[in-house]
Amino acid sequence: MPKALTCVKEGCTFEVQGSTVEDILAKLKMHAMIAHQMPQLPPDLVEKAKADVRDV
Repeated sequence: MPKALTCVKEGCTFEVQGSTVEDILAKLKMHAMIAHQMPQLPPDLVEKAKADVRDV
């Protein structure tokens, strides 16, 4: 089942979709690097993102 996640950064409306949680996290990390100048996601944000992934 496809999955989706809205960016965990407050105020950002970017939404990513993928087939697995790992796929979602890879796309989210790329978004964070480009849009938010974050070379890596802190572990607490990764855990929050995993918890926020939803089925679509």
